[in-house]
Amino acid sequence: MTMMEAPTLFPEPVDVEIHGGRGLHGYYRNIKGWIVVQPTTPANKEGTIFKGGIFLPHYGEFKNGTAGGKPMESDDRGMPWNPAEEPWRLIFQRRGAEAFPLEQILAYHWHIRPPYREVEFPQLEGVDVTDYFCPECEKGIFSHAEPLEAADQLKIHLTSGIDRRHEYRTEDLTALGDREGIDFFSRSISRRPVRREVLQHTCPECGQSFSKAIALAGHRRSHKVAAPA
Repeated sequence: MTMMEAPTLFPEPVDVEIHGGRGLHGYYRNIKGWIVVQPTTPANKEGTIFKGGIFLPHYGEFKNGTAGGKPMESDDRGMPWNPAEEPWRLIFQRRGAEAFPLEQILAYHWHIRPPYREVEFPQLEGVDVTDYFCPECEKGIFSHAEPLEAADQLKIHLTSGIDRRHEYRTEDLTALGDREGIDFFSRSISRRPVRREVLQHTCPECGQSFSKAIALAGHRRSHKVAAPA
């Protein structure tokens, strides 16, 4: 799969008219931890925060504009900027790369092609990312820090039925997995043991053990009843 070169955070200036106006937008961290662009008018801000969002004022506010229209804003260098087409330019100019969670970086495939040539994500240091590319189309890229999760994403895509090439059967997945060394069928990622010892609660008076603390408490009360006056 070929990918175009990332744009630059510092484009060459062009002569356009910059407009002010209401209806500002800004950056929030939503309940999933992802960075999103939402309106920052008082009513909208209150509603977003009520739903668990966190407003990030230090990354600025801007008029969103319209995709394909003339730039309605200027960035930190005074360059014309259309946030509807480049929503992340300002946050990255203000060193906000570290604000993005790893899950969002991988979902946007920024570890493969960064949003801007100058952007680096410290979150990726020491992380071994697994990338699987769909063998049937140019659209599918599935990335995760856990190989089994990446394989599961690819499996869902290949069995989605969006067209005849994506109607994989179990035997098709098995053949692809054998050829490419991909495990499509292991579901457990956890390393915790399946069988665990039951926590025992032991009576200090007689040494008898109980699986539940409430049972031990009742047993100890019987010791007190039976004790001599």
